[in-house]
Amino acid sequence: MPVILGNPTVAHAGYLRLMRSGVYVNPVAPPAVPEERSGFRTSYLADHRQSDLDRALHVFAGLAEDLTPQGAAL
Repeated sequence: MPVILGNPTVAHAGYLRLMRSGVYVNPVAPPAVPEERSGFRTSYLADHRQSDLDRALHVFAGLAEDLTPQGAAL
């Protein structure tokens, strides 16, 4: 599932944060995609436990909070 951030620099920072938090994602940036489609791709497996998914969601929520300007909605 793609997560589009639209800015290669922001996408790279998000990728690094997720990886440091133990959430594996694949970064995508130019020239593989247009700049405005920069972000990362996520993958899910049948052997992921609910606790794995909950933890990933928690890390994504923290990233979204940090990347969203105060008062803006995602």
